[in-house]
Order: sequence, then C-alpha cells, then structure tokens
Amino acid sequence: MWFKLSVCVLAALVAAKIEAAKVVCYYDGDSYFRDGRAKVTSEDLKPALAYCNQIIYGWYGIGSDNDIDTLGKSDSDKGKVHIRAVTALKKTSPNLKVLLSIGGWADKEDVDKYLTLLETPERRTKFANSVAKKVDDYGFDGVDLAWEFPPDKEPKERGIFGSLWHGTKKIFSGDRDKNPEAHREQFSALARELKAVLRPKGHLLSISNLPHVNNTVYYDIPILNPSVDQYIIHSYDFRTPDRTPKQADYSAPLYFPQNRVPFQNVEAMADKFIKKGATPDKIIIAVPTFGRTWAIDSDSGKTGQPPLVADGKGKEGTYTKTEGLLSYYEICPHLVTSSSAKVDGVLLRKVPDPSKRAGAYAYRLPGKEDGIWVSYEDPEQAAAKALFARNKNYGGVAVVDLSLDDFKGMCDGTPFPITRAVKSNLL
Repeated sequence: MWFKLSVCVLAALVAAKIEAAKVVCYYDGDSYFRDGRAKVTSEDLKPALAYCNQIIYGWYGIGSDNDIDTLGKSDSDKGKVHIRAVTALKKTSPNLKVLLSIGGWADKEDVDKYLTLLETPERRTKFANSVAKKVDDYGFDGVDLAWEFPPDKEPKERGIFGSLWHGTKKIFSGDRDKNPEAHREQFSALARELKAVLRPKGHLLSISNLPHVNNTVYYDIPILNPSVDQYIIHSYDFRTPDRTPKQADYSAPLYFPQNRVPFQNVEAMADKFIKKGATPDKIIIAVPTFGRTWAIDSDSGKTGQPPLVADGKGKEGTYTKTEGLLSYYEICPHLVTSSSAKVDGVLLRKVPDPSKRAGAYAYRLPGKEDGIWVSYEDPEQAAAKALFARNKNYGGVAVVDLSLDDFKGMCDGTPFPITRAVKSNLL
C-alpha cells in the first residue's frame, strides 16, 4: 500500500513539473504586415503549436485616455481580423493559452505615460477595465504587462579591456523617474486591480521584466506574488549596438562571462528574482531568436573575439530591415565553419561556444563587403538555457519571438528550430 501511494505521489510530482515547464512564445503581430518571406501569418504559426504552451501577442500600448491601445497596423480592420485568427488557434490546440502583451518597448510615443497612468486609482481602474474588455472581445486568456519603466543607464566604460564594472554600482533608474518608490507601490496596485478583473474568468496575469529595467526598483515581488501567475525575465540584449555602439560583445550570455558586468547574464537575473521572493515555478527565462549586429572595421582587429572595437550598428537585414538586428533565418544561411578569419562574399565565420556559457557569435572582416560582428542565439544555446531552466525547476522558457525564428525551415528544413530546441530540452 505504501509503495503504491509513493508511486502515485512521485507520478503526480513528475506530472506537475512537466506541466510547469512551459514554453511561452511571443509573436509580434506586426510581422503579419511584413513583405515577402518575412510575413508571418496565423497559418505559419501552426507548426509552433507543437512546442508552445502559450502565445503572447504583441503589442498593445496605452492610449491618450489611459485605456489600452492597439499599436502599429494591428489596429486596422485587417489587423483585427488577424488577431482573431491568432486567438482562434486554440481550436487547433485546445490547451493553448493566448495572452496579449502591453508595452515591450514597442510603444514609443510618450513613454512617460507608463508612469503617469500608475499615479491615480482612477487611471488604473479605467485602464484595467479597458484591458479586461479587450481580453473578452478578442478571446484572449490573459495579459502580459511588459511595462515600459525607465531603463537603467549603461555602465561607463574605461575601454575595451578596462573595468566594465566601473560605475555600475551607481546605476538606478535613470534620471527620468523622480519617484521610483511610489511607482513601485502603484505598479503593485495596478497588478492587484487588474488581476481582480481577470480572475473571475480564470484569466492569467504575467509580468515581464524588460531588458535594463531595474527589478529591484520597480517590482515588489512579495506584494506582487498573489496577483501574478508568471514572471517573464527578458534575459537578453545585455549588450546592444544602441547601448554600446563602440563595443561589440555577447548579447545574451547564460552565465557571467569573465571581466564583464556581473549582473548582465541569465543566471544572475533569475537568481535576483528568487532572492527577492519569487518562487521558481513562476520564473520564465527568455531566449531571443535574433542576433544583435555591430559594424566592424580595421580598428576591430582580426580575431573577432569579444569584446572588440565596433563602429555602430550593423546594416539592416534583407527581410527585417532593422539596423543592428538580424533574425535567425537571416543569419543561419550565411554561417560557415572556417579556419581562416576571412570568408568570402556575404558569408559569416561561425564561432560556437562549446561551454554554452556566453553564446555563439559570427563575423566577417571588412573587405569587399562591410565588416560585421553578430552575437546570436542558435538552437544549441537555446537548448542549454532550457536545460538550465529545467534543472532549476523554473516555470519554463519564453521564446522572443516566433516571427524571428526560422519559421519557414529555410536552414535545416524544419520550422522553428530554436523553439523546438527549447521544448525538447524542457521535457
């Protein structure tokens, strides 16, 4: 009898762990309006349903009257039809949850409104009610608050091989927020009030810690815990050409790379949430499906080894058309393994990371083509992060985002290779 009971308890614990280890897949709704091969429709998302427990649809913002506002082309009639097509994917995958996300650095107009909305109960109530209505109108299963708090300033640099840690102890929340303590309390109130209108229908509330938003300043974890179903830690973009245009470096290391800023890695960010009171089962670490790119020149040297001197953003990709960023499907066709630092044409010399601590990078020295250096996530590194999350008993991994993964299977014939690697290593 005792043996049977123990087996049942063990089976229940294993089942609970598997259920908790979810894959949360972000999807940029504006990718539906991209041209050519970059266009991602609800039909294109269907292969990812085998891997995703949640799809988080981005992005929404704050309107001029303190209500939820649809950003980009998703506010058009065509966009609204597409949103319904995405939430309708639940018919294909009945266990799928589809959430909407608010903020996420996609709302670029008057970002101070993310602070002013918090400051009165009336504004918060109006916002919460408008969000609940949007959730009901489009068949969403919950909300992800990717709140656009003022980001930390970048640490001052003493040079490529100097102390990168210099000055970071004085980082707070930038100069824009004069009352961060009050905004922390008010954000907790918003989460509580929003959960109150979501709870009756069983809808989820997710909190996203965006890159460079100080979670100590803005998130009172013990107060948030009763209202929050999951914390998504956007553990990437630690170094980007926007923040460090003159220095190329690993953008999303799993562990602390030597001689870098100690808290700019996945492990440190997750540990910080745990120490502040978050339970491991609510922690979701994020992996990017894109690379950050820097232009390099003769001053960058010939080894490609980071950190190295850079000259601003790399050129825009063929499909994503954004300087300083390439989707994985824009990177993977050009990767080659070469014993020489020089590669021909538009190829990129791949430098893998056998330790999986810092991540892969690729580069092309300047010649007939412009020089470029890319820090990127590949399926192998994504798998390592999924294993890390599983071993820590975290709630899962977020993929940011589906539209930048190789959704057509251009490289190895299988769609969504990064998302697939995450799922297979969480089981």
